[in-house]
Amino acid sequence: MKNILKALLIIVFLLNNHIGHAQSAVKDNLLTLDRIYSGEFGQQYERDIQWIENGEAYVTIEKSVVLEDADELVRYNSATQEKTIFVDSESLQANNKSIAIKSFFFSLQTVQKF
Repeated sequence: MKNILKALLIIVFLLNNHIGHAQSAVKDNLLTLDRIYSGEFGQQYERDIQWIENGEAYVTIEKSVVLEDADELVRYNSATQEKTIFVDSESLQANNKSIAIKSFFFSLQTVQKF
């Protein structure tokens, strides 16, 4: 009987100790104002997409595979997802520095002849 009581006390102690550690871990993961403003969290945005060719394709911004820290415009075929370079990173330079693309749009202007 004493052995059973000792075993039960040990089990209760171990469970209580384990639960206390689990609660402490959960408390450390709670969202607080300090954590929000600490820089731990960041926003990521999807890059702009422009549909072209009546929806048959679209163009988006991607990091260049040729130049480090450079952007380029890439065209994707909507049906096949075939990727081609629309404007390469070498063309997007000024004073030998890459131009970072934050957003873009295309404007189609028609010229009327009078």
